Amino acid sequence: MREILGKNLVTETKLENIKTNLGSMTDEGKRNAFKTIKYPKEQGSEAIALDCIGYSTIGIANDPEKAIRTPVLYAVIAAGLFTWYFTRGVNMIAINEETVKNAALGGALLGGGGGGNPKEGEKLGELSLAVGTPTLIDLDELRDDAILVTVSAVGAPAAKEQHLKPMHYVKAIQLIEKAGVKVEGLITCENGGLATLNGWFQSAMLGIPVVDAPCNGRAHPTGSMGSMGLHKSKSYVSMQAAVGGDRNEGRYLEIYIVTNIIEASRIIRQTAISAGGLVGVARNPVTVKYARENSAVGGISQAIELGRIMREAKEKNPKCMIERAVEFLRGRKLMEGKIQNVKLKTIGGFDIGNATVRDEKELYELTFWNEYMCLEKEGQRIGTFPDLIATIDLETGAPLPTAEVKEGQSVAILHIPRQELKLGSGMKDPEIFKQIEEITNKQIIKYSFSGGN
Repeated sequence: MREILGKNLVTETKLENIKTNLGSMTDEGKRNAFKTIKYPKEQGSEAIALDCIGYSTIGIANDPEKAIRTPVLYAVIAAGLFTWYFTRGVNMIAINEETVKNAALGGALLGGGGGGNPKEGEKLGELSLAVGTPTLIDLDELRDDAILVTVSAVGAPAAKEQHLKPMHYVKAIQLIEKAGVKVEGLITCENGGLATLNGWFQSAMLGIPVVDAPCNGRAHPTGSMGSMGLHKSKSYVSMQAAVGGDRNEGRYLEIYIVTNIIEASRIIRQTAISAGGLVGVARNPVTVKYARENSAVGGISQAIELGRIMREAKEKNPKCMIERAVEFLRGRKLMEGKIQNVKLKTIGGFDIGNATVRDEKELYELTFWNEYMCLEKEGQRIGTFPDLIATIDLETGAPLPTAEVKEGQSVAILHIPRQELKLGSGMKDPEIFKQIEEITNKQIIKYSFSGGN
């Protein structure tokens, strides 16, 4: 029971001075039984599970629930639920230190230059294990009408004044709950070195499971891209909460807004700027049924498995790791070379710029808007978002976020076609790709929606 309930277990107690069912059948025994059952209620329990069928034997099996006005699970029912838990697997993926490392590494590659720093992801995952028991479950473990809330970090990873703490993520969920939303599951907005693990700390602190159905199986720059197509629904009203910033610097902010998806994304992005660069966000309540049809189901478990494969291969050498990664994702390594020039500016809460990489013969150009948006070789388009374009440090084997790309680094460039990725419905609307073209001054829609690279 302790393993199943974790931090949700309020207390345990047992009958005193009663050794057999016969002893519990006396008047004193029955009074003692009622007193024992009432104790968890007095300690704040919202439900009580009995571990002995003796309560039925002594004839009071139907009385406690009425007397203390609290749900009571009798021994046979409780045993059945616990058996179901272990055989069906509510903990679809066991979260431990190895899971954390795998999720951060695999997520970093699937971030495609964005999705946060894997070192920060590992720290968040380790903290989650230190404070509680985060749970990661399959979408099918919840009712179709159960409510899921998206969690994410919003802002520019390279911002120098960013101040985002784990409890800011928790506070954002509490603001959503305060508005009347019964949150039954958490889904991350995307995969990334940090993003894949987003929700794990909140799960450990609040007892809400993380669900293996991210809004997108790769990282993306805007909230609309991670809205699972909600931006196209005129009737959907977005609820979003954001928290972040340093109190000592006068930048701490809490905000809760209700508006359409596009406007909400703009306001939250501006909030991130005001907070110093990053905020923790909880947003867009949806049902499990909607997520099943519009999210990247299985995206978190894919990142964890990818990370496991990469870590095993990395023990040999980084090049072996790259080979195994592209094999798993059905992509290819395009080149190896040295970064020659990097231009990066933080504008409007985004990291925007480009980098050039040269091998022995040719020059490649990477254009990014938080994530890599396109790759060109001597002016010829090779890959275009939402294809996954990634840079790997050849010395360390680490996937490099765009905020950490530096001149002189030796890197490999990987390319995984969009058709091989788990993508949410937000990736299927060319309208929201227009902003990429405006920001980067590169053609995107022509390639992403017309069969090009």
